[in-house]
Amino acid sequence: MPRPVSFSREHIGTAALDLVRREGWDALTARGLAAALGTSVAPIYGAFESMESLQAWVLGEASRLLRASGTRPRTDSGFLNSGIGLVLFARDEPRLFLALYRAGMDGELERHRREVRSRMKEDAFLASLGEGELDRIFDQLWTYTMGMVMAMLFGHAKDRSEEGAASRLRSAGSLLMYGVLSGLDEDGSPEARERWTDLFERRGWTIPPRAGDFRNGPAPGR
Repeated sequence: MPRPVSFSREHIGTAALDLVRREGWDALTARGLAAALGTSVAPIYGAFESMESLQAWVLGEASRLLRASGTRPRTDSGFLNSGIGLVLFARDEPRLFLALYRAGMDGELERHRREVRSRMKEDAFLASLGEGELDRIFDQLWTYTMGMVMAMLFGHAKDRSEEGAASRLRSAGSLLMYGVLSGLDEDGSPEARERWTDLFERRGWTIPPRAGDFRNGPAPGR
């Protein structure tokens, strides 16, 4: 009589992670995983008390891989490395990223978001800014970075290289930080109007009634 096959908790968890990698989150069912393992569902429930606990294990492992991608020393800025790592993780592990994303605001991706925000203080320049300024910069950069992530996920990114991701994030970071620190991000503020007015005058454009309002486009001066 053949001996029953024994599977460790880690073996089953890793198989579940690989199943999500190949086929996506919806493929992670007890029967689907059992078929991938070539066994019944019994070993799965022997290692994990429920499918919810197995799912939590998979999301935790996906989060660990995301964190490792974000802490790889690609540049001399830990904060920039976090953004690059996020974009490249989405490129290299699209189904794992989508699993983290669909877990929502209470899941591992939100925990990662908070970790990246706290990493801003490790940058000498950013550490000199107030928390309000950091929040505004971070919110803008996170939104931009997630746009890059979506372009990677759905095949719209023309440049999928590490160098391209680093260059775009560095450029966006510079522009967004300048916008926040100069007041340009506060639509309608005196600081924003002053800077837009100066730009329009130097280019010979007609200044719109409300500086920064481009609904009708800038009109070249004559």
